[in-house]
Amino acid sequence: KDLKGYYVYKSPAGGTDYVILNGKPLRQTRMEIPYNKRSKTRYTYQVLAMDSSFNRSRFSTAVQLQLPDVLPPAKPFI
Repeated sequence: KDLKGYYVYKSPAGGTDYVILNGKPLRQTRMEIPYNKRSKTRYTYQVLAMDSSFNRSRFSTAVQLQLPDVLPPAKPFI
């Protein structure tokens, strides 16, 4: 009841500079992020919560994700 929302942060895997993905606290627990299909970069995400008094939680455990390879292989050259 006291929850104002969540902030989601992203960084290239192995990086230490996180970028916040939402400017306002999210109330929902799902967030869709558009990506370039050609990107093969791994990303690390962390979440923190904020209450109605603007107190922030500690960061969540970091989760590392990589997009699946959805591009077909190049046409063979003979």
